[in-house]
Amino acid sequence: FPSHDSRVLGEFKQDELDTLVDYPKTRAIVDQFIARSADRNHKLIFAINIRHCYIIQEIFKGYGIDAEVLHGGIKGDAQDDILFRFEAGLIDVLIVCNKLTTGYDFPGLDCIGLFRPIASIVLFIQCLGRGTRIAEYKQDCLVLDYGGNISRHGHFSKPEIREKTGKGSMKNCLNIVTGKQIGRAHV
Repeated sequence: FPSHDSRVLGEFKQDELDTLVDYPKTRAIVDQFIARSADRNHKLIFAINIRHCYIIQEIFKGYGIDAEVLHGGIKGDAQDDILFRFEAGLIDVLIVCNKLTTGYDFPGLDCIGLFRPIASIVLFIQCLGRGTRIAEYKQDCLVLDYGGNISRHGHFSKPEIREKTGKGSMKNCLNIVTGKQIGRAHV
């Protein structure tokens, strides 16, 4: 993964993340994802970049699995149509890049695939937060992390705020339920 020093606004640089996009490795990840998420109804994958989204989609479609891509260039009616079909169960897998990390509220989401490393603990929590909505027909949300994020940030319910070496300002991190400080992070 990119080094801690190669970050922009607290996140890994896109050009360095792009070097991680490897077709054989991505195929192996997709194979494992398919096997582990077979009993899930609504699967959301966070990809590295747009190119990575389409590689992942191509692999799924090669297996006859309906997968759609959603990224910053897809907006308005086209985005609404994709989300409607995903939530209705007409799309097996939704692959996103820089979309749906905040403000997306679909309680039926029961599987999240992190196919990318995430440097920012805030972004990590936001991505996983998409699966925390409660639904009658949903027991839990399966998280499959292929980006080393859980080892980097800790378990979702108890993220670790680690001290950063280097420049940057520190901000207090508060528990969103209790309002108490749980740590400090660089921004």
